[in-house]
Amino acid sequence: MQEQTFKVTFKGKTVRGCDISQATANFAKLFKLPVAKAEQMFDGKERVIKKSLTMEKAGQIRAV
Repeated sequence: MQEQTFKVTFKGKTVRGCDISQATANFAKLFKLPVAKAEQMFDGKERVIKKSLTMEKAGQIRAV
């Protein structure tokens, strides 16, 4: 039986009241990206940032 896989998406937005510069810095650190690339991710467009993950690994990323 094949194991079910999952993808993690990012909607390109922050929650209300969140400091965008801090969110960008944290996102860059978490996904090991340059800050300039992380800034481009906060444009309001939904993107798949990780795919083919186990349920456990997807849950770990989602919890962050």
